[in-house]
Amino acid sequence: MIAVLVLPGLNAGMFGLDEHLPLSMLPLGDRPFLQHIIEYLVLQGVTAIEFVIEHLPERVEGYFGDGTRWGAKFRYHLAMHPEFAYRSLRVLTAPLNEPWLLAHGDRFAFAPFRSFEQAASPVSFMLANSGERDAWSGVALFPNWSFAGQVAEFSTEKLGRWLSDAGTRSEVLHVETSRWIGAESPCGLLESQGKLLRREIPEMMIGGIETDPGVWISRNVTIHPSAKLIPPVYLGPNSRLGEGVQVGPNTVVSGSCVLDKHTTAVQSLIMAGSYVGQSLELDHAIVHRQLLINARLGTGVAVREDFLLGGITEAAAGPPFHRWAHATVAAILLLALSPLAVLGILLLLVMRGRLRNVAIVRTPAPPDPAAWRTVSLLIADRVPWGQRASGVALFFGRFLPGLLAVLRGDLAMVGLPPRTLNELQSLDPDWRNLALAHPAGLVAEADVVLDSTSGSTEAYLADAVYIATKSRRHNASLMASYAMRCLGGSNVRVQSEEVQSQ
Repeated sequence: MIAVLVLPGLNAGMFGLDEHLPLSMLPLGDRPFLQHIIEYLVLQGVTAIEFVIEHLPERVEGYFGDGTRWGAKFRYHLAMHPEFAYRSLRVLTAPLNEPWLLAHGDRFAFAPFRSFEQAASPVSFMLANSGERDAWSGVALFPNWSFAGQVAEFSTEKLGRWLSDAGTRSEVLHVETSRWIGAESPCGLLESQGKLLRREIPEMMIGGIETDPGVWISRNVTIHPSAKLIPPVYLGPNSRLGEGVQVGPNTVVSGSCVLDKHTTAVQSLIMAGSYVGQSLELDHAIVHRQLLINARLGTGVAVREDFLLGGITEAAAGPPFHRWAHATVAAILLLALSPLAVLGILLLLVMRGRLRNVAIVRTPAPPDPAAWRTVSLLIADRVPWGQRASGVALFFGRFLPGLLAVLRGDLAMVGLPPRTLNELQSLDPDWRNLALAHPAGLVAEADVVLDSTSGSTEAYLADAVYIATKSRRHNASLMASYAMRCLGGSNVRVQSEEVQSQ
């Protein structure tokens, strides 16, 4: 038996939770929602799965591969017409007389499909006790591939209506099941999570060590002695619970999360890499870094205050040792160059100039703009942001005041060019992801190898070259070349194209 899995696109009801992660890849316990479906399909004798994907196909294929891990064959197809996702059936090939299963990546019914393999007509699996009469689970079993052409003409809604109507005429066999999961809404995802933790569907598995009944704890988890776990609950790897924290019941804390002092999480999901601040009460909530979704109220909001919600990411200048090393170099340079700094201030006053702050995005940062944090980079207003400046002016007006940002840990000494919020949003998505993944530095490759006539393409290539060749030796070489250009008075390309009005 083969299966066709249709993975949906963006769902507005998830408030951006699925913008950078496909809906079917959202966590359900210790693994993606879709993995539970795949594991059950293989258990039911499915030997090949055709994935029809509308959104971020590379994330799905990168995680599941060719199916060898599950003892099946996986193939991936991009849905060219999302409103008619089944049209991809026209280009799929399958044995004509072999039964095949149609399912969706955001809802699933755990039914005994093997029992209906010999059915002469289609079998539609309906949701029992769902609160909606004749609700289709999104799963249907067809006796042979000849039905593929007919299904290809339907939208998801029309196929559900056709199966329901045909069932009343006995053309389709309806089978009700109460064992189903869904991720079509925040409430559905949390309800499915509860079913997993309460073991209502035994075929769904969860990893970690069950230290107490209903309490699963993964590797490298730190729990304060005063923290309280109310089963059922799952704690992912590398997570930390602070003093007085209460987690559970029916709560999942995914990997690399921090729950600070006296926080309570009930009937909630804390997604990987999230920080939850002190004394917060989460009830029927989903937290993804700075995104907070209240499932009961059906609302979502991006929280800008890092002390409430945030992301656990690499610091701006890299690992702690690197961050300390860069700050140390900045402190030494500030002390050594303090006479020049005083001279620069006097020159600025004589020229009736002033210092101003440019808000740059602190990197590394997650792809979600809602989680970006801006920090201040101090520069002289006589050094325009994004325009040509002489080496001496750049040294006094950009480099010396910028050392304060390095000292705070907001910048590395050497890295990618610092960019403002608008600049990052205007970048091509691939280049934006590149810029977000690496620390920004006070000195960049582009400052040394390019001049004021170079375009944006050359600047991006300079970033790529730096990422490919960066090392301590290369950083030292860039610093020396930068100093020679500044003190030599030659024109140096300013690292950005943001206008003076920033």
